[in-house]
Amino acid sequence: MTNQSEKGFKKVLKTLDMTLFTVCAIIVMDTLAPSAAIGASSISWWVLTLVLFFIPYGLITAELGSTYPEQGGLYVWIKRAFGEKWAARSTWYYWINVALWMPSVYVLFAGMFSQLFFPDLSLWWQIVIGIIMTWVTVWIGVITLEAGKWVPNIGAFIKTVIMLIIGVASSMPSATGLPMTCLWRPLHPPGTQVYNFCR
Repeated sequence: MTNQSEKGFKKVLKTLDMTLFTVCAIIVMDTLAPSAAIGASSISWWVLTLVLFFIPYGLITAELGSTYPEQGGLYVWIKRAFGEKWAARSTWYYWINVALWMPSVYVLFAGMFSQLFFPDLSLWWQIVIGIIMTWVTVWIGVITLEAGKWVPNIGAFIKTVIMLIIGVASSMPSATGLPMTCLWRPLHPPGTQVYNFCR
C-alpha cells in the first residue's frame, strides 16, 4: 500500500529502489542451487538471460509504464488490450503463482537453515518457520510502501555482499595452495544444461 494524496498514490519507489528490488527478486535460493549445479558455465547462462530476457523485459515494462501511467500496472495493460475478463484472469494467475511459490521458498529456507544450524530440527518446526516467515512477508506487504521498500533494498545489499565475498574467495588460493583458475572452456554453456538452468 502506498500513501495517498489528492491526485492519487504518492510515488515512493525510485529507480534505485526498483533496481534493488529486482536484484533481491532474482538472487534467491531456488535460482542459486541450479546455477551451482551447472558450475562455471552458469555465468554464460546468466549473461544470455540478461541480454535475451532481463533487458528486453525491462524495456517493455518501462514502455508500458510510461505509455499507460494509470494505477494498476499489469491489470490495466491487459485490460486495455484484451478486456476486463483476461485482465482479471492474468492477474489472478500472477497472484496464485506468488501465493504458492513464496511459502515453498520459505519451506526450502527452513530445511537449509535446519541442516546448517539445527540438524535435529523436526519437520513440524521447519513448517512453523515457513508459516512465520510467510506471515512476516504478509505484514511487510500491508505496511506503507515507503517503509516496506527497505526490506528488499537491504536484502539486495546483503545478497550482493555475499556474492562478492564468494567471488573474491573463488579467486584466492585453495586449500591445496594452488590458485583457483578460471578458464574460458568451463564457461561455455553446453546445450544439455538448458533444462537445469531454466527450470
